[in-house]
Amino acid sequence: MSLNQKLISDLVSTYGITFIKAAAGSVLFFDSNIVHASTNNISPFGRSTVIITYNSIENIPVSVIRANARYF
Repeated sequence: MSLNQKLISDLVSTYGITFIKAAAGSVLFFDSNIVHASTNNISPFGRSTVIITYNSIENIPVSVIRANARYF
């Protein structure tokens, strides 16, 4: 999801920006709902992302009976 420039500007004015620098092999954990971004990877090495989601027992995923064609 992308945010419009005005919203980004307002968020930066209110909360500031934090830059993360880390050594190769480092791991960063954060809530995916935090507004975040990264620049292009200009190194010759790959960059991996792992997204893990936990659901409460009250929020068990249900099977989809009919798939929506627009997602294929």
